[in-house]
Amino acid sequence: MAGRNGPGHRLDVRMSAYFLKASAASFCVSSRRALTSLVPPMNFANMFNPTSAIDDGHHKFALGWHFMGQAEEVHAWIGETTDVSGSRIDAPGMISWKFPGQRYGVLEIAYSPGLEIATEQYAQDDRVEITGSRGVIFINRGHGRITDGPATILCANGKTEGFNFSDADLGWPASFVHSVRHFIAALRSGEAPRLTGEQGREVLRFTLAGQLSAALGRAVRLDEVRSGASGTALSAAQA
Repeated sequence: MAGRNGPGHRLDVRMSAYFLKASAASFCVSSRRALTSLVPPMNFANMFNPTSAIDDGHHKFALGWHFMGQAEEVHAWIGETTDVSGSRIDAPGMISWKFPGQRYGVLEIAYSPGLEIATEQYAQDDRVEITGSRGVIFINRGHGRITDGPATILCANGKTEGFNFSDADLGWPASFVHSVRHFIAALRSGEAPRLTGEQGREVLRFTLAGQLSAALGRAVRLDEVRSGASGTALSAAQA
């Protein structure tokens, strides 16, 4: 998966293959933001504001798209909090997705200003949980870490196994390095990257559907979000 799409970018291939043999029932991403960390906190732009950079949220939607495919419908509640610096943060928030075949996903955004997060990058903790017909996968490494334990946990066949992948660099910066190298290799070979421009546009439609849903106060189908039309519809809803 090209692009810096968080902990799922480094999911072990063996576990991914195991999971994909089963029918996924749900996909959950939890994103916790804090002010206290091992590095100075960052001010996050409102990722669902069309006049701002749609950054962090896009990566979460890309993970959902990677594991579950394109959603059919999105519903979002997106709150707003002013942090101690006076910046607006789009939290708390809950964005849910409906995929074909009775499969669902959710992105939970929490803001905990007093939470201390061990991190070398952002004051943010990201986790992914995927539930299938044969088991559950927990991916526990994103920007930061608030608990100790394995990077990835697999619960299946009555057993729980933890994986730390000691032979791999699980640091957040590694996803940037590998993504750029993969993209350059794809350009040189003429092969399509793991995430093409066309697919990235579909992920953007996915993201904009959540933005539009929060503005309209209702669920939004992906076929309602078309290139060039979503911004106009969103402006009308906010007027």
